[in-house]
Amino acid sequence: NMMEVNESRIAVAILEQPVDWSGDLVDVVFLLAVKMTSNYEIRRTKQFYKDFLLLTESSENMDTIKRFDSAFSIYQYFIR
Repeated sequence: NMMEVNESRIAVAILEQPVDWSGDLVDVVFLLAVKMTSNYEIRRTKQFYKDFLLLTESSENMDTIKRFDSAFSIYQYFIR
């Protein structure tokens, strides 16, 4: 529920063993908590989702993310 979000955040979990997610094996999980209470936040979130999908739909990008050893490294990769 976006009304319960105080500040937008992203959490990333890289699993040691993949889990079955509706027939797909998943080893990277993203939790997105976004706040969209103004037109600016809505526009910003829509752009974020477009960029996020471009980044995560590439298996090469996902392999790169899996190799990082810190949250800060993943953050730097996302903002570049």
